[in-house]
Amino acid sequence: MSPSDVATVVGSRGRVGRAFTNAARRMRKYRTVQEISTRPSSVMYYPLLGGEGDPIFVATTADSIQCVINATPPKRRNDLVWMQNGILTGVLGQHHLADTTRAVLRLSAQADGSFQSGSLASVVHGTHAHDFANILRVGGGVDCDVTSNLSDVDVAAFQKLLWSTAVPLLCNALGGVDVAHVIKNAGDDLDMLVRELAYAAAPHALGRNLHDCEADSAVAHVRAYSADVSSSKPSSKLAQDEWAWRNGWFLEKGSTPLHVSWVSKSPDLCHLLDV
Repeated sequence: MSPSDVATVVGSRGRVGRAFTNAARRMRKYRTVQEISTRPSSVMYYPLLGGEGDPIFVATTADSIQCVINATPPKRRNDLVWMQNGILTGVLGQHHLADTTRAVLRLSAQADGSFQSGSLASVVHGTHAHDFANILRVGGGVDCDVTSNLSDVDVAAFQKLLWSTAVPLLCNALGGVDVAHVIKNAGDDLDMLVRELAYAAAPHALGRNLHDCEADSAVAHVRAYSADVSSSKPSSKLAQDEWAWRNGWFLEKGSTPLHVSWVSKSPDLCHLLDV
């Protein structure tokens, strides 16, 4: 099989991984779509099919990134394609993988194994960017933009992180409500929380301070994505599992008293304040 005949999906058992695998299988380009669970069972490395140049799409949660890197043979690590929430620059740089393909998902994965798009397109940058985008567009029926500017992904990742940190927190702190409830009853609280987080962490996520217009844009992004997934109830378990990549990451970057106040009100996250 020649390069790009094989697509591998790591983390295919999760909702995003299942939907992505289904989308890839609809593509005539791939003779084989290999499914791999997060951790190898009896071998040191993943038993990858294909060879160098075949994309390895990583659909795990952020807390599994280190495991995936360790389990991928060194000569195949440049083919990794990341779609996790969070600021990945640091961990990828530590492993000399800063140039690997990175994507930011702006969609929802449905229980039936399909994708649903909203008002915002996903964005991807890197060697396998066109492969990734075509799978979402053709196989998944959702929008995805390919960019040649890595800073576009950095900004999109930061905006998505603001959503995945602030919205699930408020949903849990307000009694396990859905996103629509937060928008309707705590919209001003959400806006203030997003602004606090954005200003505090932008120097670490983007390498510079945030302009007021950029803070406005971040709030608008969080509002737009919330409207797209308004009926959902974000997983508090996932928020706990990814604590170090979400709320915990912000707590390490600067003073966020409003954020701390909301975490202290969250029955599922408050115990992590001392971690």
